[in-house]
Amino acid sequence: MILTFEPDKTFEIPEGTFSATLDEVREVRKPTSDGMSVFVRFLWRIESLSTESKIAMAAKNYAPVLHENSELRLMLEGWLGREWIEKQQKAGQVDFRSIEGHKADLVIRHIKNSSHKKPFRHVEAVLPPVRLAPIPGQVSETNNNSVAA
Repeated sequence: MILTFEPDKTFEIPEGTFSATLDEVREVRKPTSDGMSVFVRFLWRIESLSTESKIAMAAKNYAPVLHENSELRLMLEGWLGREWIEKQQKAGQVDFRSIEGHKADLVIRHIKNSSHKKPFRHVEAVLPPVRLAPIPGQVSETNNNSVAA
């Protein structure tokens, strides 16, 4: 029998804007002042900062609420578009597994706290990936970030 080592995951990433791929969406439970609360956790892989032995990750938890001004809905609309949200509304639900693997640009900001040695890495924004204009006379890559309903 052969066992292989899986790369470690690190959330220690610098401030900046990074191209990322949504790796996983999962439910997490965390203690809050109201007791245990459920959140939707988005985990993005940042390939440009990853190595063979460490995968650079960024994560953010959202309240599982999709009303018009909720943080989760605003993020999804800004990243995937209002049309995507409208299609999900018509279907009556959102299947987050369907967007795993999609690209985004993440803005990461460090928040320092004197009670911690390391800063909190805050996912400040989730944006559509930058689409570079094709160079005249060259075949351009197509953006494969379209999201089906």
